[in-house]
Amino acid sequence: MKTAKGYRYTLQFPDVTAYQRQIGEFLEQLGSKKSRFIVMALSEYLAEHPEKMKASGKLHPSIGSFSRDDMKDIVREVLAERGMVIQLSDEAQPAEPSDASVNAMLESMKAFM
Repeated sequence: MKTAKGYRYTLQFPDVTAYQRQIGEFLEQLGSKKSRFIVMALSEYLAEHPEKMKASGKLHPSIGSFSRDDMKDIVREVLAERGMVIQLSDEAQPAEPSDASVNAMLESMKAFM
């Protein structure tokens, strides 16, 4: 929002991943200098991606590639928050799940209901 002294915004993002927590802690350490840093970072980003200045609607900036291991970490963290622990495997899964695995999946979904 534009004010008489400049611009004023509120920034909020989740701390689901270790990366997000790291960024949040970094911003906290900046204290009252957060605004200067964010303006500098956005200036550099927009210089590299000028097409974003013309974009309308929601923007989805990319922060590098999102690996399979990143996704596994997010899944583990979300499940741990809900008191669930699972073992993720890199082995290929069978095309048709067994009755036991379907029953186990349905049973674990009760935690979300």
